Amino acid sequence: MDHPRLPCLSTTRDKLLSVAGLDTLSAKQLGHIVAPDAALCTALVHKACTLRHRHLANPVTTLRQTVQMLGMQGVLREATALPTVEDSLPEAHQEPYTRQLAQSALAGLMGLHIGYERHELEPGEMALAALLHDMGRLAQWVNQGPQMDMLTFLDAAGGMPAGENEFVIFGQSIDCTSHELATRWSMPELVVHGLETGSTDNPRAAGARIANRLASQAVNQWQLEGLEDDLGRAADYLARDPLALVAFVDSIIEKFNSHIEHYKIDPVLPLDDRQPHAAPAGFEATYCLCPRGDHVKSAVLALRQERFEHPDNVVRTLATGLHAGLALDRVLFFKHVKNDEKSLAVEPSSGTRYDPQFNSLRLILDSPHFFSRLMSKPQIYQVNAVKNPAAWALVPEHIRESIRTNQFLAASLFVDGSPYGMIYADRRHASCQIDERAYAQFKALCLLASQSLKRAWKATRPARR
Repeated sequence: MDHPRLPCLSTTRDKLLSVAGLDTLSAKQLGHIVAPDAALCTALVHKACTLRHRHLANPVTTLRQTVQMLGMQGVLREATALPTVEDSLPEAHQEPYTRQLAQSALAGLMGLHIGYERHELEPGEMALAALLHDMGRLAQWVNQGPQMDMLTFLDAAGGMPAGENEFVIFGQSIDCTSHELATRWSMPELVVHGLETGSTDNPRAAGARIANRLASQAVNQWQLEGLEDDLGRAADYLARDPLALVAFVDSIIEKFNSHIEHYKIDPVLPLDDRQPHAAPAGFEATYCLCPRGDHVKSAVLALRQERFEHPDNVVRTLATGLHAGLALDRVLFFKHVKNDEKSLAVEPSSGTRYDPQFNSLRLILDSPHFFSRLMSKPQIYQVNAVKNPAAWALVPEHIRESIRTNQFLAASLFVDGSPYGMIYADRRHASCQIDERAYAQFKALCLLASQSLKRAWKATRPARR
């Protein structure tokens, strides 16, 4: 899709037609009409961000700015140009697509109120980022409905994180698809930034992601994996205790449910009424990812031959090869925190999009443990609690609790004798063992990455005169 043409709700179009002749309709009121329809909003924001004659000094960042720029007639033109859910989707896919529209609208409302609660200068910016976060999921229902049916089946079966099922079916997470579309469709910066895996440096992007997770949990009756982590992050972000968070979330759900007729679904369950969340039993995986030799080959060729403009691009190529090629479910890259050589923090990674707590891990190197020893020189290790319990005993307790598996691979990456960072990889489940072949290929790719890092590092250094 070069341009967003996601089916919109016929009720949104009808409402717009009913008020088209009103001269007193404000941009705020017009925004309230279109906000429940993320499909239409995607088209409107794209149009506003790509207008050739637009000469504003500041970019479009909110829905109110979008409708102000387009005006009533411009909004109506976009709405009537889009197909409707009822006219364009198979009947079996209309309900899940409409449910996703509801989830996106709730995410936008969550984002708006989180922005108010945080005293953001422009809460609408966070609201828009949350509203459009799942544009890729809407697009998949339109273009790959049967695959989405299979994803729904696998997610309902349980036993595997949503990200793994998405990777098996689509070759990448749906959030990656959303990120690709947001970039292609010239979406506002915060929309794009909120879809970048592991990006933790932008508090507003973090707020949009929290809003999206809360909305996803709510529409799914608060039964998705990671509920307690999601609630904990929201409470920390908003500086609220658990009871205050419940009241905050349920006040938003009450507002949303007052307009639930847009979507022909049951009212969203308040957080205070949720049933006890069933924790997954054990660490048995439903399936294990299969290695892909073609992805390994692509990574090898790139690391050997490509001239990377920046060392971080080397790391991204390595992470893709490890995740997609060697079937290592989770790949993290730890880099030294700026102005703190004793701390390592996670950079954007592969396979961990649905592990926000995992993505926020930080390693402190000022005490003797496995990772501080690993970072003392270039080296590569396979750690297995059963096969080498001595190494496992050196892993910090909070890391063992966070990874929730008993085996992993790790490599320290150095450039010209100085530490650049650390690669961590695992297969998430203890039942998906890392064999010797995978370990050997992990070592080979990490060694190639070290050589490529050195070349990229030199390319970024100013030439000596």
